[in-house]
Amino acid sequence: PVSPRLTEPSRGPARDRLPQLHGFGGLTQQERRVATLAASGQSNLEVAAQLHVTVHTVKSQMCSILQKLDLRSRWELDHVLRAALGGAGNPSRTP
Repeated sequence: PVSPRLTEPSRGPARDRLPQLHGFGGLTQQERRVATLAASGQSNLEVAAQLHVTVHTVKSQMCSILQKLDLRSRWELDHVLRAALGGAGNPSRTP
């Protein structure tokens, strides 16, 4: 079967969805922390260790973050956060 994503119309570049980030798209304070760390290139395990939560919690929060911001990947999250913050982020990361 064909993935539904492959048959969905294109939503356009992530940068075109920046208005959703006003107020971080309704993310909780903890989700903001997770989003920032994940977008900086940290793995779920590293984020969990830094925030003193389980990897399962980080995975769950990442799903919630991506859904709330209408994003599909950590790469999109990084790209959108960089654009929203004026280019701040981890410049060594590439898609």
